Amino acid sequence: MIALQASLRLADAKQIVIDVSGDSNVSALTDEQIAEAVTMAARRDVVEARLLDAIGSTEDDEAVPGDAPHWEAMDLEITSALRRNFTDMTTVEYLSVGLPFALRYFGYSLGPIARVRILAWVSAQLQMLRAATAEMQVPPTR
Repeated sequence: MIALQASLRLADAKQIVIDVSGDSNVSALTDEQIAEAVTMAARRDVVEARLLDAIGSTEDDEAVPGDAPHWEAMDLEITSALRRNFTDMTTVEYLSVGLPFALRYFGYSLGPIARVRILAWVSAQLQMLRAATAEMQVPPTR
């Protein structure tokens, strides 16, 4: 399921390029368009943090804003399925699998927008893991 979530982030990176340029060809972006797309991708960390909060939620269904992008709604669907199928899964367990999986993507050939988009996902996961382990009073590893 985490692989599906990663695919959603890559699809979102492609959509960001389309939103900026009207085309999905990253190599045709101007320097200004690249800067705008990178900024948009980096700012996804706010949404990512909210989506990660849903993993530890006890609500049956998290509300998706009506104007939310398709990838966000699909991510919440996947999260709901995770919670239904793995009722005892903690946020730390999810992050223990999800963070290394997301980090693997940096070993692949990604364009600059996709790389920053995955980085926003990784950043949100790392921040949540730090917060969750602090609550557990587990010293962070280095």
